Amino acid sequence: MKVAGLVILAAIALAVLTGSCSGGEFFTYTGDPFSSAQSGSTSTSTLASNQLPPPDPPSAAIKRAVPPAVWTAAICGEVKSWNTGLATRDHELEQHVANADSLDQTRDLYVQFWEETAEKTDELLRQLDAAGHPAVRGGERIARGYRLGFAKTLPPMQMARAVAAALPDDPGRFSAGLAEIRTNMARAFAIRDDYLFALHNKLNKTLPAKLRHAFNNNATCRAI
Repeated sequence: MKVAGLVILAAIALAVLTGSCSGGEFFTYTGDPFSSAQSGSTSTSTLASNQLPPPDPPSAAIKRAVPPAVWTAAICGEVKSWNTGLATRDHELEQHVANADSLDQTRDLYVQFWEETAEKTDELLRQLDAAGHPAVRGGERIARGYRLGFAKTLPPMQMARAVAAALPDDPGRFSAGLAEIRTNMARAFAIRDDYLFALHNKLNKTLPAKLRHAFNNNATCRAI
């Protein structure tokens, strides 16, 4: 199984093995790089917070049990689409920023990028809920654990959008603000991935055989 596939399985075991639902540890600002600047309706005093609210819990749709093969096909398809969309938007952002002729235009590009990324991630969470959970022992907790790996990244994305909207007009502080966003988002994803890889060695003891078989026999899951 590919390493990426192991990450998928580790995400599934996240809640089962940890029982954790906290979302604040992923995004900590070391300081407000533009303390006197305000842009739009966003207050930078709000953006300097060291904690983010936890992600919203799953909807009731996740309680619906479905065959393991049906569940894996649904969630792997949605995650593949989400991954592809994120990579496409990231590539387009780099191209557009390289051709931007003002700080205002660059600011708008970053705001649009994080707004769309947050929206697509929220949509992904709804789709994961709609997929229900695999009809195996502990299936709902497994589905919740898988969803949590993505849900924890949503508050940082929303914060990144807010910080991007408040980037000041001063070029130096503008660059510092962008660097702050990049640093914190890289940290958000790195911490998530560290959790997933750390759980990998425990999967053999926790993942039901039917669900493992469903993952191993789904081409989309293997390709992610």
